[in-house]
Amino acid sequence: MNRPALRYDRREAVAYATLDRPDRLNAVDGAMLEASHAAFAAWANDDSVRDLPLPVRSRQ
Repeated sequence: MNRPALRYDRREAVAYATLDRPDRLNAVDGAMLEASHAAFAAWANDDSVRDLPLPVRSRQ
């Protein structure tokens, strides 16, 4: 099963977009780019989002 390259999490006024390709050192590919465009567009129109950190998932 394929895991999403970009994970979303929302906690109150903070929307997190976590880069989740540790096996590829979180390199951005087409799927991640499309997912991030969709997320950023949605959050740009949401006045309740005040912060958007971009954490990465590291190798274990």
